[in-house]
Amino acid sequence: MNKKYLDKVIDRIVDETIMDYEQQEISLPFSHLSLFLPFISFPSPISYSNSTFPHLFSFFFKHCRDVYGLTKDETIYIWAEYRNIIKNKIDNS
Repeated sequence: MNKKYLDKVIDRIVDETIMDYEQQEISLPFSHLSLFLPFISFPSPISYSNSTFPHLFSFFFKHCRDVYGLTKDETIYIWAEYRNIIKNKIDNS
């Protein structure tokens, strides 16, 4: 796993994520959906039960595979980092 490349992918996906605090919604680069910030819950790749939108990881996985050529393990790593970054941005807004 090339962490340097993966970190660049994380930065790119975070940069492409549009967070509109005034409208309280988030637009995701890997999905056509917008989610409302107060209710957002990103699922773990193992369990979808804690998610507002259960197929969010599936969209993320497909995006990472198709756009960046990542494996499942690489995508799980990126997903965890992405969730933490976005959660921190929401919490600190």
